[in-house]
Amino acid sequence: MPGHSEGPRLPFPLKRFGQHFLPDPAINRSIVASAGIVPGDVVLEIGPGTGSLTRELLAAGADVLAVEIDRRFADLLRKTLPGGRLEILCADALAGKRRLAPAMVEALSEAVRKSGKPGFKWVSNLPYNVATPLIVNILSLRSPRLLRAVVTVQWEVGKRLVARPGDPAYGPAGIQVQLRADVGILRRISAGAFRPRPKVDGAVVMLKPKDGIAPAEEEGFSAFIGSLFAHRRKTLKSSLALTPHGSSGPALLRSMGIAETLRPGCLSPAQLLDLYRRLRDSAGTSLCPDTADTR
Repeated sequence: MPGHSEGPRLPFPLKRFGQHFLPDPAINRSIVASAGIVPGDVVLEIGPGTGSLTRELLAAGADVLAVEIDRRFADLLRKTLPGGRLEILCADALAGKRRLAPAMVEALSEAVRKSGKPGFKWVSNLPYNVATPLIVNILSLRSPRLLRAVVTVQWEVGKRLVARPGDPAYGPAGIQVQLRADVGILRRISAGAFRPRPKVDGAVVMLKPKDGIAPAEEEGFSAFIGSLFAHRRKTLKSSLALTPHGSSGPALLRSMGIAETLRPGCLSPAQLLDLYRRLRDSAGTSLCPDTADTR
């Protein structure tokens, strides 16, 4: 593998963990620079793998919490990288699709507390098979506070995260993320830069958190847009009729100045959240609590 001609033999990447490593030091340095890492920053890295990005984070002076699900690579990092400013947690970063692993949150909270910093930064070459739920869940984390994220995802995922109304890639994933952060694609990375080579290119995405949705309404709103976009070809009037208390939908759309003949993908994240809140308030309860979909 390029950039690792010496040292311990590397474990073979496993498909079930979505492992595609990015060994190019120049690309990793550019990712670290984009995150604005300065000495003493607390940085969360999920899926460090062979440690190529970890090395650059440490070189920039960061205190790194590296969360690695694969014990083989966790052991490798302990043997090949210096301790002191590196903590390695062998664990799954997710405890189910909608929840972060408590052990990771606890370790991250302790690292931020010890640092005296106002929060942490997140820099990762994310495992492709869990990138979207990781992004949504970490953006929803209230404590410790996320300051900025620069993560590598599949190109198609990156396009969904930045898609605007009317774009075929626009859907629940992008809506969820855009309500929680200002998001943009910094660069495209050729599939040939990864080992093993994936079928698609990668995208380096920057996320700057914002308070666009209240914690108490996240689950209900997620379920609501999942229900709407399960019928994305239907008009808003027809889509809303399939949700609980959707009979009030046409009147609410008129009050918002939105044509009921439009499709869900024509509304901005802010408009969809406003529509959800109006429907929720008119019903006196959350909507569709068990139909969330963040595809």
